Amino acid sequence: MAQNRKQLDPILRWSVDYAEEKFHQLYPTKRQRDAVCRILAEAVSIADGVAPASWNVTLDVQRQRVCLNVGQGAVLQLIPDGLYMITTSSQLDDGLFELFPENNRYRYVADTFEGFLAIEDLKHYRRLRNAHHDLIERSAKHRSSAGWPHAHSPGVIDYLISQGFELKQPEYLTEAEPEVVETADSPLIDRDYSEITSTEGRQRIRQHLARERDSRLAKLKKKQVIQLTGRLACEVCGFDFRAVYGELGEGFAEAHHEVPLAASDKERKTSLDDLRIVCSNCHRMLHRKGELLSIDRLKQVLYQVQGGGAA
Repeated sequence: MAQNRKQLDPILRWSVDYAEEKFHQLYPTKRQRDAVCRILAEAVSIADGVAPASWNVTLDVQRQRVCLNVGQGAVLQLIPDGLYMITTSSQLDDGLFELFPENNRYRYVADTFEGFLAIEDLKHYRRLRNAHHDLIERSAKHRSSAGWPHAHSPGVIDYLISQGFELKQPEYLTEAEPEVVETADSPLIDRDYSEITSTEGRQRIRQHLARERDSRLAKLKKKQVIQLTGRLACEVCGFDFRAVYGELGEGFAEAHHEVPLAASDKERKTSLDDLRIVCSNCHRMLHRKGELLSIDRLKQVLYQVQGGGAA
């Protein structure tokens, strides 16, 4: 991406809803979205595993595409008609080259092959997967810092996380969402917030693949805790809905899986010991930014913020 290209509004870059809207525009069918999201998520995971600061994802609205940049260049571009991707040619046998009707050399890493895979040919991606991941690994090793960290769109990663992928934001990203400072170049300068409106309430059908949960386990866990302690208190902050809200809060709390269901592609047995009782706020913080915190670690964070010293 050119350095002088107008950047996306900082608020939109962080918006999960905006990223979801753009993915629906790029790929109208759920089957297409599922396929490209998995390809993108796998590619991000590879780059992050080699060098956590080597990559960024850009939502390029002007060109109607989503780019994964690793090191100095774009290794994967999602566009409406398919994918542009870079592979290492040494990993491709002769039969695979015909899948790429056009190609260019990727100048940042030797021994490369760039081409376009049409959306109707995504079923063939598994044959290119190893070569594509090899290129990503080599790109991340070649330059461990991202070329355009300021162009990263956290909302895209958060959207992928919402689809069940275990991902983290790049290492260079600050933990908090950026405060928009009004400067002469800021798109928010002189904006009259009283005049900002948005149309909401439109009904639409949304389908998502979700991990099946047994609600009976959560009920039994709450019953067990009440029998043992006489109350349902958050294991992190101690918040008790019954104590604060009276009868309205009776029996209310959330059950947290210490090992997330999305950590494995397979079904597994869950026992009551695998569940922890937490309040709604702490539950969100445990899953904040896609990096699952342990109960003990979140306790340390809370202790530090409340003046108890370093975490």
